[in-house]
Amino acid sequence: MLDSHSDIVRRVGPLRPLSDPPPLAGGFAFNESILGGIGVPKEQIVPETVKPVAAYSTGFKVSGGSLIMLAGMVSADTEGNTVGEGDIGAQTQKVFDNIRETLEAAGAGLKDIIRLTVYLTDRADFPGHMKVRSGLLTEPYPASTLLIISGLARPEWLVEIDTVAFIED
Repeated sequence: MLDSHSDIVRRVGPLRPLSDPPPLAGGFAFNESILGGIGVPKEQIVPETVKPVAAYSTGFKVSGGSLIMLAGMVSADTEGNTVGEGDIGAQTQKVFDNIRETLEAAGAGLKDIIRLTVYLTDRADFPGHMKVRSGLLTEPYPASTLLIISGLARPEWLVEIDTVAFIED
């Protein structure tokens, strides 16, 4: 069993950059252009033929800055205890509090979010989740996907959110 980062490095070795990254699943290749470049730092993509059906953006083009990718955030406090058990509003608020605090540690904020993937365990929780979310996010809203799934890592968790943010360098 691996007990620490040092054990992993001893077993696997230090990470080294790949000179030619392997293709991703489906034949896609890694595109470094999304990680930085010259031009408009963040441009909302709004084609006339594709309109959002709720408070989200269809997409963003980013360049000349830093992407911040967060792990899935859940309604847990610093001790790992669930906050708001059985209450989608309280859990959504705590998830966004955790997202905000993590983004602030990277020099960003909720206004810098460009992509959300939301996992709900019950379709009936959608209105309560959106009520809290709508009070926290402002236009232009992030590109977003919301999925109804059978469960999360702990049965008391009702929502988990993956977040990508962008800040100018």
